[in-house]
Amino acid sequence: MREQETMKRALIFVLALILILPVISSCQKEENVTENLAVEMPEPFDFPEPSGPEALGMFRSRFNNTFLNLTSDILDLAEERDELERWFDEKFKESLFDPYADEITVLSFAERFDISKEKLLEAISETDYTEGWIVSPSDVEIIYSGDKELINKTFVNEYALLHGENVYSAEWVYMHGPDDYLNEGIPFDKAINCLAKMEELPFTEEALKALDNKTAYLKKADNPVKETEDTKLFTVPEKECASFFSGYDFDSEGKESGISSYSLVYKEKVYSPQWLYENSVSDYIGKGLPLEETAERLEKMGDFPFTDEARAELEKKAELVRKIYSFSFDYPVSTEEYETVSVTEAPKTDESVSTTPAP
Repeated sequence: MREQETMKRALIFVLALILILPVISSCQKEENVTENLAVEMPEPFDFPEPSGPEALGMFRSRFNNTFLNLTSDILDLAEERDELERWFDEKFKESLFDPYADEITVLSFAERFDISKEKLLEAISETDYTEGWIVSPSDVEIIYSGDKELINKTFVNEYALLHGENVYSAEWVYMHGPDDYLNEGIPFDKAINCLAKMEELPFTEEALKALDNKTAYLKKADNPVKETEDTKLFTVPEKECASFFSGYDFDSEGKESGISSYSLVYKEKVYSPQWLYENSVSDYIGKGLPLEETAERLEKMGDFPFTDEARAELEKKAELVRKIYSFSFDYPVSTEEYETVSVTEAPKTDESVSTTPAP
């Protein structure tokens, strides 16, 4: 009797294996595909290849050589040589621990050693480098413009990926996977174009195959992040809504006449209507902004001549802030819960100036 019971259990176990194993196998295959895309990308270069080292620079850099080239004439602008060497040493050590650390550029050098635009223009006028190898006078104007988006567009490496105000090196795109793209808000189409451009680099056959696999996967995958054209905000020219972007009012001569009543001032920082419109509820909470006052500003912004679509988004956000404020007395607010509530997908940057409009 006991032997029959044992045989019966064994038979059930075998049947279960026959039915379940194919399902487990298919799930493992799917998991392996996504894991390989994100983690197991092979080393892209074979260094005996003559063009390997040069290609490695293009692969790892976010910016072009013009923006990275610090000639001796430019370096001489740093008055303290010991401090210059110390800075180079710090940046080198930083790169050892973080492969995606910020690179040394003409801009970072000028900011670190407080180099004026006039001094930089004088320095580049004394060099013998051919055009394209060193920043030009027009490049210098862009570098000192303070317009991060314009700077990135001007000096981005041809193999890198530019999205919003962020630049991702080809290495970053190659080594990361779909989940990482989604976390950064990068549309798959942009990642696919970047991966396709990499085929020009002298990758190994194994790396090219992995590149093709990743591209094929992205083309078939559902992409919740879509690249959209700039949405028109107003029914009138933007120049007629200058206070929306700057956070300040202007007099009849076009001069600033004080902080706009549409801006939110908190702890000596001015958050312009544009900042409030473009950022999410989690950003308000992260900055510690008073939610009731934030909701009031969003509602007051309805005075601007928004398009119907933009006005609907604004009203939706104001209503949500009101709801969160009404519950915040009894319930703790989790920033993660409202992370996706944003009118735009533009990456966020911290405000470094305390008395000017937040970006």
